[in-house]
Amino acid sequence: MKKLALITSSLILGASLFTGCAVKTGNDTIEEVTQTSVAQKIINGKTTKDEVRKEFGEPLSVNFMENGLEKWEYHHTRKVDKGIN
Repeated sequence: MKKLALITSSLILGASLFTGCAVKTGNDTIEEVTQTSVAQKIINGKTTKDEVRKEFGEPLSVNFMENGLEKWEYHHTRKVDKGIN
């Protein structure tokens, strides 16, 4: 029984150490997107909602601003922890 508990805790600890180094959240289709590339792909008055969805995927949220315009929000985060010696 102690051996099983030791193996289980070792697997959990090992998994948490390996997954703790890099964490990605959000929409992976926008991982490499820059402000310049967005400006090139979205042309005001020309690009349709379907084209935006096709290029960047579904937005995280859709809201309406006070002036009535629709605002789509996208999110992508990549965090890499640096090891300590």
